[in-house]
Amino acid sequence: MVTGGGLVATLLVAAGLVSLVWTPYALDVLDPTAAWRSPMAGHWLGTDGLGRDVFSRLTRGLLSSAVAGLVATTMGVIVGVPLGLAAAAWRVTASWPVAGLSAFVGLPAIFTLVLLSLLTAPGLATAILALGIASIAPMIATARDGVRTIKGPVYFDAARLAGLSGIETFRRHVAPALARLVLAQGLRQGAAVILAEAAFGFLGLGAQPATISLGVMLREAMAAGGQSPAALLAPGIALLLLAGALLVAGAGLQQQTEPRLRSVGGFRGLA
Repeated sequence: MVTGGGLVATLLVAAGLVSLVWTPYALDVLDPTAAWRSPMAGHWLGTDGLGRDVFSRLTRGLLSSAVAGLVATTMGVIVGVPLGLAAAAWRVTASWPVAGLSAFVGLPAIFTLVLLSLLTAPGLATAILALGIASIAPMIATARDGVRTIKGPVYFDAARLAGLSGIETFRRHVAPALARLVLAQGLRQGAAVILAEAAFGFLGLGAQPATISLGVMLREAMAAGGQSPAALLAPGIALLLLAGALLVAGAGLQQQTEPRLRSVGGFRGLA
């Protein structure tokens, strides 16, 4: 599962990266006389309402989705994991401030996006920021619950008897297992971010038409009443493939990690 999902995601992201240096057609060239053409030898996925090549724009849309998923998820990891570790170290009472912060940043991303849109213009960067803020709470929970699960008393007592300090035990045994949990959650979170960013673009709350985005491509094709099925299906299928590949890879990594956690303190399962 991990290998298959990772391979599909890698190929799709690679296609997006290639669009930075080459596309079959220029992304900004308009040809209204070629609007809504069906797939053909010259245009593999046809054209949109302005005569732009759908395949060329699709590859750049994949890159936008990948960047959104990577940046927002990284934001969640950088802020959320240290807070989760602090909450696990401080135990229940002292972790209340972290719990309160987690509840605040855990507001639905669309609410955060609306608030940010009041301060700045809507766009892809604003959507990524909102999704990054929304990614913090899941990472807090993953790090906090992961450490509490791994830190079984018997396991740590055995490590102490072996002469390892608390920091050394964390570095050798807790950190590797926790890293796998964070990576698994990050892959799944990235898939959620990609779908949410496309939804924002489709609704006009995220990326705007000047930006090439899968959500914007879907909105433009829908507005045309399905004059070109390929222009509608291509970004939708690409979006589902990319998000689905990340979900599969994340689920597979989670399943591989569970047996290791059962051997270090009694795995109880993570949401």
